[in-house]
Amino acid sequence: MMTPILIDASFLYTLYDLDDKERSNAIKFVNSYHSTKGIFLIPDVVLTEVSYLLRRRFGVHIAVLFLKGLSDPTFFYRQF
Repeated sequence: MMTPILIDASFLYTLYDLDDKERSNAIKFVNSYHSTKGIFLIPDVVLTEVSYLLRRRFGVHIAVLFLKGLSDPTFFYRQF
């Protein structure tokens, strides 16, 4: 059975911030959760916030990579 988990902006941002001290823990969590076939629920406001923060700090190309990465089957977008 797939267990959904709600993802917030700070968690997603951490995955892309190489300087974040919690990045390795976040990546480990994503990998372990993916292996159990869990799904991630990402509210539309979180997508907007993370896209803005990534573009502002790292540039448009990183924001685009983030949005393209959402097509990964481990992420599930649902508008709330």
